[in-house]
Amino acid sequence: MVLGSTNEIQQYLNVRYIGPPEATWRIFGHPLHAEMPTVVRLALHLPGMHRVFFNPEESLETIQSRAGQQMSTLTGFFAYCAASEDECLFTYQEFPQHFVWLKSEKRWKSRERGYAIGRMYFVSPNCGERFYLQDDEEWIQCLKEAAVIKTGYQLRRLFRIILIQCSPLNPCALWNQFSMDICDDFARKIRILFVISNPTEAQIEDYCNNPDPQLASNPLGHIVVIVASSRIASLLLVGGRTAHLTFSIPLDVLENSLCGFTKQLLQVELFTETKLIIWDEIPMEHRHCVETVDRTLRDIRDSEKPFEGITVVFGGDFQQILLVIVKGVRDQIVNASLRYSIIWKHIHILTFDLNMRLNHGDHENAIFANFLMEVTLL
Repeated sequence: MVLGSTNEIQQYLNVRYIGPPEATWRIFGHPLHAEMPTVVRLALHLPGMHRVFFNPEESLETIQSRAGQQMSTLTGFFAYCAASEDECLFTYQEFPQHFVWLKSEKRWKSRERGYAIGRMYFVSPNCGERFYLQDDEEWIQCLKEAAVIKTGYQLRRLFRIILIQCSPLNPCALWNQFSMDICDDFARKIRILFVISNPTEAQIEDYCNNPDPQLASNPLGHIVVIVASSRIASLLLVGGRTAHLTFSIPLDVLENSLCGFTKQLLQVELFTETKLIIWDEIPMEHRHCVETVDRTLRDIRDSEKPFEGITVVFGGDFQQILLVIVKGVRDQIVNASLRYSIIWKHIHILTFDLNMRLNHGDHENAIFANFLMEVTLL
């Protein structure tokens, strides 16, 4: 109900209950909150660009006169340093630790008690002269600070801003000094994508300047993609990853699904240059996942060959763990395996019957290995 200018409904909704503890606390005048330590915000501006508060009804001459006399924390710092007979021992950011800014008088005075820290307002590097006030070696200082807290991707964006909008005097020197910081995430990408265990700085820089799969390959001279059906199995492979991550296979895969990447992505460039795919623990994978990868690789190259002509090596033993079908019976599990896929007719089977991990000189181990083989054949 609204009576005149009083909105009783809104008053009821905005009501606030003050209990005895809070009422007593307020009656005795105790502080309701405190900040430790005190943080002093330090202005950073060019000459004549400080903030000025004025009454719009005053004349322009009065406003200009007051603006010229007002001090900010920055101009007050300069004024104190100019008036002091001794050299100032503190930087602008350290000043609040030893001096207090009097807002009413617009000046600094020596601190008698307490402690405070100074925080300068953020200034983007493309602000030009305003950013230069922080340091003479502005770009080096900027990248040094960013390298501590920023990722390689963020540093690359910052470096592009500096090159395009800020016109550094020696861009090559900046790159040589900070190239490894700018490319800090590329070493891992090269290890994972191109199976190079210890990429050199030259390879990392080349990949940063032109992330072409041809620039980084394994010691055989060709690109090999190594995946596994399970995360545990992928950890045992050098540069291995799961198949779902590498090929972006959908979680709910169907018989007509496609992988989650398009022809325009760098991932496609990798597969167009790949010579060999090694896929371990394939019996644990649903046949729709393998068919999805096959269908996608054919699509990106407009090819009718299986896996667009890439040689694929499947590894695994169907006598071990098969894929999991929720509440599935034997027929459903068998039908979902690779043996019943349309790809199976293109597969050439190679059988390994020699246990390479077994020490054949140990008679007891050989007997136990034969016993395990007999159990799996039951």
